[in-house]
Amino acid sequence: MPVINARSVRALLLCLLFVLAGCSTSPLKTLKPLPVPADVSSAQVASTIKQALSDRHYQVLEETPGHVKGRYTKESSSLTIDVAYNASGIVINYVDSQGLDYEQSDGSARINKHYYRWIKLLRKTLRKELRQVPDASDETEE
Repeated sequence: MPVINARSVRALLLCLLFVLAGCSTSPLKTLKPLPVPADVSSAQVASTIKQALSDRHYQVLEETPGHVKGRYTKESSSLTIDVAYNASGIVINYVDSQGLDYEQSDGSARINKHYYRWIKLLRKTLRKELRQVPDASDETEE
């Protein structure tokens, strides 16, 4: 009969911990809107959103007034979001996903923690891009 020593048990528990940590989910929440500077036009916001999505390797799927839908794919996981915007802010809304352990029960949804990592990186890029939008008063007609 094989004997299991303490070292083997620790190694097995450590592996199990890594597996469980990789599969953890969090409640799905919509993060606070990103503010849009007052001097940025709606067209500039849409352009900024598309640039940020591209910078983060999202595919732009659809653009309608006030919305840009994008999809991010990494390995066997994908995430579809709707980036809604108006004169005062930008909000990133969950649409669909594959491989992110999305589940909804009793009126609350849960999703893999990678969702928040990807959304936070996109928000960071959006903030950076918004700071680089040229002031409309700097543009001249020729």
